[in-house]
Amino acid sequence: MNPPAPQLLTLTVLVVDDDDAVRSIIARELEQAGFHVLTAGDGEEALTVLKQSGMEVQLVVCDLLMPQLDGYELGRRLAALPNAPEIIYLSAFRSDLELDYPVLTKPFHLADLSAAVQRILLK
Repeated sequence: MNPPAPQLLTLTVLVVDDDDAVRSIIARELEQAGFHVLTAGDGEEALTVLKQSGMEVQLVVCDLLMPQLDGYELGRRLAALPNAPEIIYLSAFRSDLELDYPVLTKPFHLADLSAAVQRILLK
């Protein structure tokens, strides 16, 4: 990713993935780009993190298939929030899913994630 732009420094991204390594790599990449990053291992934990942090999250990057509460249901619940965040879904299985938000197919290049994040948050 490029050096952080000043306007990115106040934006918060929640990374939700049950794979610790994937979650860590994505979080580190976004932090290096200047975003404030929260993390969760599944949808239930993501909702708890959102509630407990008290922060407004502008973007959620989340895996579709996770234990407890999957990305599909998390997306539905997030969409019902008053200030619903944007979402980028991650999937290791299909890239042709018809969802209301973009889907990155795992494995993906971090540059593709960076481009998607910036396209969504800087529109």
